[in-house]
Amino acid sequence: MPFSISKTVMKSHLLSLYLVAGASVFGAEAQPLYLDSRQPIEARVEDLLSRLTLEEKVSMVHAKSTFATEGVPRLGIPELWMDDGPMGVREEVGEGFRNLNREDDFATAMPATIGLAATFNTDLATAYGTVIGQEAKQRNKNIMLGPSLNIQRTPLCGRNFEYLGEDPFLTARIAVNYIKGEQAQGVAACAKHFAANNQEVQRGSINAEMEERVGERRFSARMSLGSIVPRPGPLPLVPRGERESKLQVQEQCQDAPFCVCVPTFHLTGISNPACIVASPPGIL
Repeated sequence: MPFSISKTVMKSHLLSLYLVAGASVFGAEAQPLYLDSRQPIEARVEDLLSRLTLEEKVSMVHAKSTFATEGVPRLGIPELWMDDGPMGVREEVGEGFRNLNREDDFATAMPATIGLAATFNTDLATAYGTVIGQEAKQRNKNIMLGPSLNIQRTPLCGRNFEYLGEDPFLTARIAVNYIKGEQAQGVAACAKHFAANNQEVQRGSINAEMEERVGERRFSARMSLGSIVPRPGPLPLVPRGERESKLQVQEQCQDAPFCVCVPTFHLTGISNPACIVASPPGIL
């Protein structure tokens, strides 16, 4: 079944991100409606939206730095911290991915994910994602940018080493278990480079043209994501809940940024408004 999440579930995701943090902010004061788990989700969402200023709403969907989104401290909404990437947690970096040259910081060098796919071993994929999730959580990361789901179309692609091959079915089976293993650790997976990311040179500006049939058959969410369940584990800040997988796309397709034209291929679960789509820095 295609990956999708209802609007109600998505709203519960957004609320659950700051339930605990919000409760600590208000303390013994009267608890706002949006923090009251006994109330309907719709009512809680409307209450929270009424408390947010336009500037706060915009800031929450706009990156504040290379790997962080803005929070709203007065309402108990924390920042969200991300890390890269598909083959493990990287060492801490500065703005623009600048190397900090810290001698006290280390990261695990995981095997290339194309090698993982070559094993045809879904249990190993789960273990792979589990290790990444554990290390990310130890570093207080909320979201990991991976796995990479782009289907290989040319041997010249600079990221083939981190893709899962040219077979959509194999990509789906490996990615599903990778994501389940990672998210079971309380870290969200941001599946990225979803389609048509076939070269590194000028990757943010090239125009990748393809027929609709190619997009549907080789890059559709049904084939690439398979049967990812929308309930892989609890969110980092709450004891229960669901989590959405995020999808990241960065090239142009049919003369428009791919993160804008995705619905061209009717990608169920991406064009669905209940799914989050993230654009990499500098693309839009």
